[in-house]
Amino acid sequence: MTPVLERLRDYWRGLACVNPRPASAEEIVAFEKRHKVQMPPLVREYFETLNGTQEGESHMEDEELISFWHLDQLQPLEDRPSVSPLHVPSFFLFADWSINAHEWAVQLTDNSSTRGPVAIMYDPPQQVAASFEEFLRRYLERADEVLFPEVLARRPARR
Repeated sequence: MTPVLERLRDYWRGLACVNPRPASAEEIVAFEKRHKVQMPPLVREYFETLNGTQEGESHMEDEELISFWHLDQLQPLEDRPSVSPLHVPSFFLFADWSINAHEWAVQLTDNSSTRGPVAIMYDPPQQVAASFEEFLRRYLERADEVLFPEVLARRPARR
């Protein structure tokens, strides 16, 4: 298992929110075919080994009230009229904070060598990580720039 996924599993294990049912290879292939995408290797490994937090979408499972969705809960942005307009194709919602108060999406394309940039669904959406791996590392660090950039922007500058 990739080190960042080991750290994530251990963190969620400590919170008792590890999903006991990873996605199967067949489920991943079916998702990719249905959406005409190829997951980057780390995203694929994430679903094969963790597949989100225990309950998935809208369950506020970690210390920050963030839940990570299961493969069968991922939603393409084009299926969510409330999330608009995003002029970058192939983004899929995969996590939320405080029962969908805000959500994160990863870009999945037909090229598995894509790094899977992650955006937070503010209006307008903004990229918070250049890759899925960077997002997970920064999530584990509890980095406001990735988790709550709007709050960070409103804080007074430090002197």
